[in-house]
Amino acid sequence: MYIKNLELKNGLPKICIPLIAKNKEELKTEINTLKDIYYDLIEWRIDHYEKVEEESELLEALELIRQELPDCVLLVTFRTIYEGGNTITKRYADIYRGLIKTHQIDLIDVEFSRGDELFTEILKLSHHHHVGVIASYHDFSQTPSKKEMMACFEKMKTLQADIFKLAVMPKSIEDVLALLEVTYKANKLFTQPIITMSMSKLGFITRATGELFGSAVTFGSGKEASAPGQISAEQLRQLLLLMHEGL
Repeated sequence: MYIKNLELKNGLPKICIPLIAKNKEELKTEINTLKDIYYDLIEWRIDHYEKVEEESELLEALELIRQELPDCVLLVTFRTIYEGGNTITKRYADIYRGLIKTHQIDLIDVEFSRGDELFTEILKLSHHHHVGVIASYHDFSQTPSKKEMMACFEKMKTLQADIFKLAVMPKSIEDVLALLEVTYKANKLFTQPIITMSMSKLGFITRATGELFGSAVTFGSGKEASAPGQISAEQLRQLLLLMHEGL
């Protein structure tokens, strides 16, 4: 699968750096920190943005990103508080609709637990405007059983998502191994790219072994981490290269 000229599912896992600025000034600072950092795509976490409910402010921020990073693959994510995000809004779908129609974004992350009807509506609109859709599920309390995690991927396929993402919280090494096993099987079973991670320090290894087990994208911090266990993009790049040399 290609997003612009970025190929997912093959080769080294692609490094994604989240932007978690609260306002335009912080956004400018974050973007400036990217100049000397390797990355493959950028995730704009709009749930961190203070004026996320104000469409004009959000569109101005998007314009700023595109002025500074015109060629980058841009993923937009509204992570709700239910799945480890920074806020909640009744305008989840409305905000996404407005951003999709700008033709300035490449990928959008949709929490598939929001319901089939809403997910399908956003997916159809996204595809109409040539925006790829990541179906995501996050569990910050536990690691579901292997059967439940595979069922999650099956549901994402049924909903016709372009990319499947699963992030879970481990309580033991066995949980980490379960996530890696499911990742490996899902990558073999589905043609769609798979993104998985076991969070916290315990699950750190899953962020660096995507090439071996089949996770297509891994997240590394630029200025500040956006999830438990996330390390800097620079450190992540070195680990990925070392892993690649050993395969």
